[in-house]
Order: sequence, then structure tokens, then C-alpha cells
Amino acid sequence: MILIIHHPVGEKPYPLDEAKRLQDLVRIATENEVDFYWAIHPGKDIKWNEADSLAVLHKFDLMYNLGVRHFAVFFDDISGEGIKAEKQAGLLNYLQKEFVDKKHDVGALIMCPTEYNKLWSNLEPNTYLDILGDQLDKRVEIMWTGNSVIHDITKEGQVWVNNRIKRPSFVWWNFPVSDYVRNHLLLGPVYGLDKDIKSDMSGFVTNPMDKAEASKVAVFSVADYSWNTQAFDSKASWLRAIHEVLPDVEASYALFSKHNTDPGPSYHQYRRVESEDISPILDSLLAKTPQLTDFPLELSPFNLALLRTEFSKFAPAVHDILNNSKNQNLITEIKPWLLHFESLGHASLALLDLLAANDDQHAYAHFLKLQTERNKLVDIDKNNNRNPYQPGIVTGSRHILPWVEKSYFHFAQLFRKKGFSVPDAIDQAIGKVLTSLAPLKALPVLNDVIAGNKPQPVLKLSPLLEVIKLSPQDFIGLEITSPQFLKEVHLDIVPKQEVLKLEYSEDGKIWSPKKTSQSKMVRIINLSDHVVDIKLQKFEIVLQ
Repeated sequence: MILIIHHPVGEKPYPLDEAKRLQDLVRIATENEVDFYWAIHPGKDIKWNEADSLAVLHKFDLMYNLGVRHFAVFFDDISGEGIKAEKQAGLLNYLQKEFVDKKHDVGALIMCPTEYNKLWSNLEPNTYLDILGDQLDKRVEIMWTGNSVIHDITKEGQVWVNNRIKRPSFVWWNFPVSDYVRNHLLLGPVYGLDKDIKSDMSGFVTNPMDKAEASKVAVFSVADYSWNTQAFDSKASWLRAIHEVLPDVEASYALFSKHNTDPGPSYHQYRRVESEDISPILDSLLAKTPQLTDFPLELSPFNLALLRTEFSKFAPAVHDILNNSKNQNLITEIKPWLLHFESLGHASLALLDLLAANDDQHAYAHFLKLQTERNKLVDIDKNNNRNPYQPGIVTGSRHILPWVEKSYFHFAQLFRKKGFSVPDAIDQAIGKVLTSLAPLKALPVLNDVIAGNKPQPVLKLSPLLEVIKLSPQDFIGLEITSPQFLKEVHLDIVPKQEVLKLEYSEDGKIWSPKKTSQSKMVRIINLSDHVVDIKLQKFEIVLQ
């Protein structure tokens, strides 16, 4: 097994306490037959001079003295001078000759290229990947994530890249990593890996979530796949992993996990099957929801009893995990999601009661219960996991939560029209991405509400970790598709670019640098004659 830790370049040694912790980690990894890889990330401000090469070599020596015997150099997610393939190959060849070859007890050197997936690669011959293939010492491993950053690993994809880099690629599979959807847990089975590609890869590593305990089930299955790719059985491996990792609560954890598998819409467009047993019923109900106006409702084709049976298991499963799991580190990691899942079950049961009501009065009483449970979901979401990327908590996000949310807003408006009081309701803000860049069209638009004397709805793009390349006239922005209008924009772009201009529109046809009271759209557009590389750290709009 391989564990990779990467660090920015620098000549200073670790502080003594951190160095001791690193030594302990290396020792424990070795005792458990884990190859601990220490990786350096020097590409951001590298000058490709002798001083840079000596600095990296010096850093490797410092880490060697702490017991590290496996090393990597990463050139991912950078721009500018650092992306030159021939320069990268030169540095790696220098490290191979001056460090790896001289130490004799050091493992294979690994590099992560700048073009580490097919989507981001130059498809023209004799470009970046071909240069690496020709010039990089064949003993150096080259990492690869597949046809895109997060993607299934296929025979076709492996053959394509291996032909260019002239060696079997070292697969870095970005699952179950959730750094692009940090309000989700990705707990589902491992699948999407071809079984006939053993000879097409020199290594296979998984990128876990930032939650070590919650990642163990997936890591177990990846190890199972790596051990015997031909015999790998996704579902059986998943169930066995849960049994091995959480034997005291395995049935409850399996229930919780099967409803927390999908990362949702994202820039990466990588989806997972979720809530498989009940998803067809929920999707059909979701489509029919706008037509549900008169009680009693006509819902005979739908198996509501199956839904009730499933949702009734949510709270007991959560209590079982919280009370009986011996893995308290896991509980610490996922407790907010467990509490959200419990409330999601209660809200879903209240919604089923509403759908089964005989008349408006009974339906309204169940709506109030739905609103109470839905408000608990909102509170859990707003008061936990406040990371700066995708803050909050979601569970059952592919089928259950959208059904609850859409139904809640539909029935809130319906009961208002019928003359009932709907306390504490706020109109849902809805929007979509505006962009000329095809990969960004799947970027999710997140909802939020700013609390205050008057709650204000907010729409925001999910932040991107990767560099965006904006060619001349390329743009990215937001359109409000709900009845509200735009009030203000909050934008954070790194590095700041004067050639990027903010424009507003009421109809998408006429754009202006000035916002009006009827503005429904906003975008940043590259008005220069050259490509601009940026990181979009914040793009959010407050609605009137």
C-alpha cells in the first residue's frame, strides 16, 4: 500500500515537533507495510535554475534523514513557467541521477504531470505528454487520473495515455475524495474500474476524503480491487468492507451509506448511484409534484408503502451508530451528517403523511410537521461544517433531499394560495450557470440565505480548486431563474485580472457594466486578446 503526503517547496527543515511526528508516521507506515511517499510541489514559482534543483535535492536529503525512502514531485494545478514539460523532465532526471541512483535504498520516483488527465491534455502530437514520454527517465513513474480529473479508469483511457508517455501510467484515482463537494459524504461502493488493465498501469492509489475513518470502506475495496482486479466484485467488496471496518453497526452503516454516495452536480460531472431501491419512485414523485393541488391526491401508481418502510429505518440506524459504534473517531467525523440523515427521515415521513391526507385541513397539519423537520435540516446545514468551499451538510442528495425540498416549496406556495398561514417560509432562490466553457456548465449553483432583519436569498457557484483558462470573450456567471432580481455580487479571483470585466443583463442579449433593478444575470468576461489563467475562489450573488 502507498501513502502520499505532499508539501510545497522550501529549504527550511520541519520544526522539531513536526519532524518527530513525521518520523513516527514513516515508522508506523513501514511497520504496516505501507510505502510512505513524501511529495514536493515546486512548480508555482520555479525558475528552472541550478539553485532550484539544489533546493529540491536538499529538501529530499532532509526528508531522507527523517526516514523517508519514497519521493514524488508534483506539477499539478499550476500555470506559468512551471508547466514546461522539458524543464520538468530535466529536474526529475537530475533527481533520479543525483538522489535516487546514489541512495540505493530509495523507491521509484513518481511525478504528477501538469496535464494529468485527458480532458486537460494537449491532444496534438509532440506536445506536453509526448515530450515527457521521450525525455523523462523511463524509471520515473507518471501519475494519471483518467479521462478527466475524476473519472472511471478504463482500458481505452490507459492505452491512450500510455502510448503518449511511453510507459504504463501510475493511476491516481480520485475517489472517494470529496474536496470539491465538502458538504457530502461519499460512502458508496467502488466501481467504474476496468478489470483487464493490470498490465496497463504501474501502480494504483486512491485519493480519500479528508475524513480518514469514513474513507476506510472505500480504501478497503480499492485494495481489494488492486489485489485481484479480475475477481473484483464491487457490491460484495463494499459489504465485506463495512463488516470488517464496522462490525458492531454494519447493517445501520450500510443503510446510511447507500443514501450517501453521490457527489451531486459538479464541474467534474462524476455521478454515483444513490438510494437505488427507491430512486425510481422518488424521481416519479418529483416530476409529478407541481400537479399535486387538490386533496385527496391521486397517487395510486406510487409505492408509498415502500418509501415509508425505508424512511422509518433512518432514525433507528442513526441511533444505533451513535450509541453502539466503538469507532468514536468516525462518529466525530460524521455526526452532523448522521443528525441530518435522521431529520431527513422524519421530514420524508411527514411528507408521506401529507401526501396521504384526505383534505386540505389534514394536509396542512402535516405540512406544518414537514416544515418543522425541514427547518431542522436547514439548521443542521447552516450550523455545521462551515468550510469555505461547500459549507454545510447534505444527505440523500441525489433523490431524497431534492424530493423533500421541491415538495416543501410547492406545498408552501399551495397552502398560501389556499389561505393558510405559512410561517417562516422564504422563497427559494434558483439559478443556473452562464458560461462559454463546456466543462463548467455542470458546475452546481448553491443556495443559501443570509440571516438578518429580513432573510436574503443567495446563489453561489461551487468554488473550483483547479485553474480556469479563459480565452478572449470567454465568460462565466450566474443567471437567476426564480422570480427575484440581483442585488449585489461578491467576487474573489486569484490573481486579480484587470482584463476581466463584470457585466450585467436583464435578458441575456444586452450586457452592460451597470446593474439595474431588473438585472437577472451577471458574468465576468475576458475582454483581452490573450488567455487568462485564474482561480475562481468566490462567485456569489445576493438577491433582492
